[in-house]
Amino acid sequence: MLKRIVTRAVAGFCVTLISGSSLLGQAVAPAGDANNFPADQALAARISGYAQLMLHQQANLTKPVFDQAAVLYATAAKLNPREVRYWGLLAEAEIEAGNNAGAIDALRSLENVDPRDTIPAVWVRMIDLYLQQLQQTPEKLNYLEKIYNEQSVPASVRSHAAQRMAELRYDQAAPGLARQWVDKALELNHVNPQAARLLWTLLADSDDQSEKIKALQTLVQADPANVANVTALAQQLALSGFYDAAITWYAQAVGMGQVAGASDPQTIFDYAAELYIANNALSASSLVTQLLQSDAHDVDALFLRLLLDRDKPAELRSKTIDSARQALLDELTEVRKNAGIAIGSDAYDLTADRQLLQGDQASADLKASYAVAVADQLWFELYFTGPSDVTDRLLDFLRAVAPAESATLARLEGWNYLLRGQKDQAKVKLQAAADRDPLAALGLLRMADHSTDQALHDLTLNGQALLSDHPAGLIGAFLASELRQYGVRVQPHQSVVARTDEVRAFARDWPQIYTNPSTFYTVRIRPLKVSHQIGQPILARVEIQNNSSLYALSIDPMGAIHPDLWFDVRIQGAIQENMSGVAFDRLMQAVVLEPKQTLSQIVRLDRGALATLLDNNPQLAFPMSFTLILNPQTVKTQDDKAVVVPGLLGQAVPFIRIINREPSQPTNATVKTLIDDLQAGLPEKKIETIDLIDAWVPSLQRLAADANIPDDQKQQVRPLVNQLLFQLSRSRQDTIPAVRAWASYTSALLTAKDNQSEVLRQMRSGNSPVEMILSVMAAQQISPEVALEVAERLSFATDPMVQRLTTAVQEAAKIATTQPTTAPSPDTNK
Repeated sequence: MLKRIVTRAVAGFCVTLISGSSLLGQAVAPAGDANNFPADQALAARISGYAQLMLHQQANLTKPVFDQAAVLYATAAKLNPREVRYWGLLAEAEIEAGNNAGAIDALRSLENVDPRDTIPAVWVRMIDLYLQQLQQTPEKLNYLEKIYNEQSVPASVRSHAAQRMAELRYDQAAPGLARQWVDKALELNHVNPQAARLLWTLLADSDDQSEKIKALQTLVQADPANVANVTALAQQLALSGFYDAAITWYAQAVGMGQVAGASDPQTIFDYAAELYIANNALSASSLVTQLLQSDAHDVDALFLRLLLDRDKPAELRSKTIDSARQALLDELTEVRKNAGIAIGSDAYDLTADRQLLQGDQASADLKASYAVAVADQLWFELYFTGPSDVTDRLLDFLRAVAPAESATLARLEGWNYLLRGQKDQAKVKLQAAADRDPLAALGLLRMADHSTDQALHDLTLNGQALLSDHPAGLIGAFLASELRQYGVRVQPHQSVVARTDEVRAFARDWPQIYTNPSTFYTVRIRPLKVSHQIGQPILARVEIQNNSSLYALSIDPMGAIHPDLWFDVRIQGAIQENMSGVAFDRLMQAVVLEPKQTLSQIVRLDRGALATLLDNNPQLAFPMSFTLILNPQTVKTQDDKAVVVPGLLGQAVPFIRIINREPSQPTNATVKTLIDDLQAGLPEKKIETIDLIDAWVPSLQRLAADANIPDDQKQQVRPLVNQLLFQLSRSRQDTIPAVRAWASYTSALLTAKDNQSEVLRQMRSGNSPVEMILSVMAAQQISPEVALEVAERLSFATDPMVQRLTTAVQEAAKIATTQPTTAPSPDTNK
């Protein structure tokens, strides 16, 4: 049904797309004789492996390189169209090559392989590709709405369509419509990271605290590794009066910053202030000490230190007071220097400053900078040391330059009167500013009568209301410090009380995913078989299950689970080695893992350097212990080496069973078995036997060239090599096309140099596009010059895939004259 929607939505475009640049159309059935399909499958695996290795080893990933990879993946997919991985890899290569039409064709074929498993991830990608082809916004909106309205389409796909619709409406400066569509997107997929981020963007300036909390909890669940999201949630909860939950999330944000090596002083201060407001002075003091060790002139941290130490003797507070005074004076001095004021021996002589600010040349920004610096200095002196000659001078200056209606000026004048015992004058000033300045309101509460039960009750209620309106940060710390003696504590604001249970449950449950991801999702890896002969691919099934009954998990580069699958291996036995990144794959079947849901995917493990090691040592057994790393992250070790480890929310999951690659020795008996397999074995067995020859011959040739080997033993080796090469040559005439092609490819690599040209000529002069493509693969491993020669001779081929490959090789050669690249080595092509 979804395909019909897409076709209707982009009618003319789709006709062009389907009939135009597709390499393979919508192949979904085996090509050629079904009896030969196992050999086609085996050959497809080897061609795909070469493409992956080529991309891995290239020093410069240019468009021609991705064009080559696309042709190889397309060839593999044509040989084995039922294999999901080939279509996915082809789509990725086409996107990197800038061929969106080819990527769409690949994704369409992928969706046809197994609609039940591949629809969500495949069609999400396809939607984005189609949108890039549509030029006009109305076309895009119509296309996305049709997908959203089709009820048979999976919810996560409809969510993506709604999210893209919301983004288009937001770009059109239509926030109301954007909000409608982003709500629809999150209704269908609660952990859609892009939709959650857009929702928060739309709500950032909203006054609805309850809605903002819900949006931020959604964003943290959808994009949990982003420390900015966690910090924003902590800040919002603190502002809403959920101090216990805010402390949990501040702790998480600070911990994430420390792990990343990028601690944010502001977040640490906000965390310390929240702890102080919650009456956890010991933990708050530790954080303030940390801040002041990093920056001894951090004014906010110094203020909080003075609040923490307010009950200590004056002599113990004097050093902090001196530090705070100097830090504030430094800020004022910096403002004065920027204004061009020459500072004399008396730092508080502001005569010249007053003249400057009262003149016409003073800008609004300069006046504001002065007001902040002087007001901060004055508040510090009044609150922590009391009125003095210095405060009189600062207040006199502020009266001269600040607007008469300034709430800050009224508050400072009020506190000056209050601390001097002039309550009537204080009350007038503080009342004038109380509704605009919480510290002015605090001054009124300090003056309030509490001699009777009713007066104390009223004071407590007013104090509670004031703290509820300003429950966080340095202001909240000042209020809590004054009001704690009356039993005033932070409580959730009335507008968010209904969310109390939800907020506390989320703060209790979700942080566990950071410390113990396995409580939320379980990973199981099962090899499809334990024992492998030379040439047999090592395959394993990866299963990921969401253990939660409440929380969905996003599968996204920003999500709880990243699509990347990274594999390391520990090799035991005669060769003992730890190898990192021997295989890499991507989760393709889903973009969200719903509660209690499980997804499954088969991956291939014998790639890259591991394949080289296995191929170069056919006579050895290889017991191997693999480990899957989810959410892989590269970090530097103490000796400046790069290693891949599980990132935030990731896991390192070892395989339960050891996988074995069995040894094989070329003896008269094994060679006889090999000949029998080549002549009468099953199609896939013939391919594996050719791989065995490919492994044995170089090994035997190295043995024959070893100066330490006696001549009589060398005489026994040479006939074996000749016999193996003879049998390989005979296989080039096999009745099965895939066997013929692979035997020719292997012959081109193993035969003597003076015979290579002839083998390559025969491969490219036939009617088989697969053999032509394999001739290019073989030539690339011989030398860049041979590869260019073969490409030039094939440039007149009629097959579109061969044409594209040869053109790409020639273009890559031009680029290589200034930026040389490397090709896979002859022993790593499986």
